[in-house]
Amino acid sequence: MKKSKIIKKEIYKGHEIYVLEINAELPVLWDLTGNTTYYNGYIIIPKNSKFYGKNYNFISSEIKIHGGFTFADYIAYNYVVGFDTAHYYDDKSTQNVDFVMDELRKAVDQIIKKEEENKNVI
Repeated sequence: MKKSKIIKKEIYKGHEIYVLEINAELPVLWDLTGNTTYYNGYIIIPKNSKFYGKNYNFISSEIKIHGGFTFADYIAYNYVVGFDTAHYYDDKSTQNVDFVMDELRKAVDQIIKKEEENKNVI
């Protein structure tokens, strides 16, 4: 059984981002370190965004984030996209809060840039 909790949350350039700590209680099969804890990062997508309601594969084709986006769904009336650090190549350098927050901020910067580009297209 997995247990999860939000451990960090902030508003970055008008976008709500947060980190969810996941404790799988048993080591992830492909994790050779025996680690049971990893982190997921999430961004709430505004309704006026070109990414609102889009599939995470589409978002990953436009916005680069560690391992690509692996989640996109509506949660409590918000459209949320997210990524995880439970890949076979992840380790302590990627399975930490600072890394996940940094990735989320970089993704928000890309979203803002894409939105600006979208406004300038006639």
